[in-house]
Amino acid sequence: MKTDVRLYTVRHIAEQLALLEEHLKEFSQGEEEVFCLDCELKHLLLLNGYVSECIGFQCKPEGLIKDIKEWALNLSDKLMELKRKEVMEITNQARDFRKQIEKQLIKPKDYKDIHQHLK
Repeated sequence: MKTDVRLYTVRHIAEQLALLEEHLKEFSQGEEEVFCLDCELKHLLLLNGYVSECIGFQCKPEGLIKDIKEWALNLSDKLMELKRKEVMEITNQARDFRKQIEKQLIKPKDYKDIHQHLK
């Protein structure tokens, strides 16, 4: 089975965003013991790497991919200085990006089928 490299890369972007979102949410809720700066930096490095590859592969939507790259680079620069009140906004930004990226992973036909059990 042939792997679609764009889909593979977009899936990894979604995974890294989900992990960042979860770690940041835990920190914003006062769970410092699960907030590991090294872990956050690792997720940001991986996110930047996958986003850079996606730009090279011309993944769609290109504007969104470039926005994620800029966001991740800015977050990397200020991660050490974040205050708890800023973290919730950044968590929401990660969630918004993840939700937009997930639309690239689920075809509308499949999305409807996911909710078939609710009918």
